[in-house]
Amino acid sequence: MHLSPSENWQNLEGGVIEQLRKWKRILRCLSLRGRARVLNQLVLSTLWYRLNTLVPAPGFLTNLQTSILEFFWSGMHWDPVGVLHLPLKEGGQGLKCLHTQVHVFRLQALQRLLYSAGSSTWSILVHAFLRHFQRLR
Repeated sequence: MHLSPSENWQNLEGGVIEQLRKWKRILRCLSLRGRARVLNQLVLSTLWYRLNTLVPAPGFLTNLQTSILEFFWSGMHWDPVGVLHLPLKEGGQGLKCLHTQVHVFRLQALQRLLYSAGSSTWSILVHAFLRHFQRLR
C-alpha cells in the first residue's frame, strides 16, 4: 500500500501521540526531569531519522510540539516554553525543540557536503554559491 507524504507524516504523528498516551498512566510518578527524559530518549528519538532525511509536512512540527508540551506540563504551565529547552545548567529541562533539531540536521548535512573527504570540487562550488548569496544581503 502506498501512502502519500502527508499520510505518512500523519501516521508518524499518530504514533508519537499514542506513545505519549501510554506514558500518561505514570505521569504523576515522574518529575519534570523524568518527563523530559522520557520525551527526549524514548519518544522523540523515534522521529530523528525521518526528520534527518525528509522535510516534514506543513504543520507537523507545530502540532507535535503542542502535544509534547501538553504531555510535559499535564495542564499546568509554570515556565515559558523557551525555558524548557534550556540546558539544566541554565535552569531549563533540556527538552529537545523539534524546530531547532530540524535546523541542526540541515546544518549537519550541509557541513558533511562541504567538508567530507573527496568532495573538493563540490566544496569549491558550494563556497562560491554561499559567497554570492552573502553579498546579496
